Amino acid sequence: MDTLTSEITLSNDFHMTTVTLRIGPDKRLTPGQVRRARMTLCGIDGCTCGGDCGERGPGNPYIVVGPDGAGQIMPDWQHGHETPEELDQYVAESEV
Repeated sequence: MDTLTSEITLSNDFHMTTVTLRIGPDKRLTPGQVRRARMTLCGIDGCTCGGDCGERGPGNPYIVVGPDGAGQIMPDWQHGHETPEELDQYVAESEV
């Protein structure tokens, strides 16, 4: 894996599913990655078990999906990841 990308694993503890996605230094998910995550983690039309990417349960980052369908990994205020350095550490800890 090149140094400009890293991997992050999202999970859904209701359906017991996981998906690993490659992200760049901007911590963004493409619209295609958001769709892939949603279909892999849940895939049931109309199910409200998870977030915008289908993620659910502890250990998942906070992801905001914009009107363009792209996702941005945000600091998880609930868990104290407030600075860019802490977010980088959080992503690094999620790498497989």
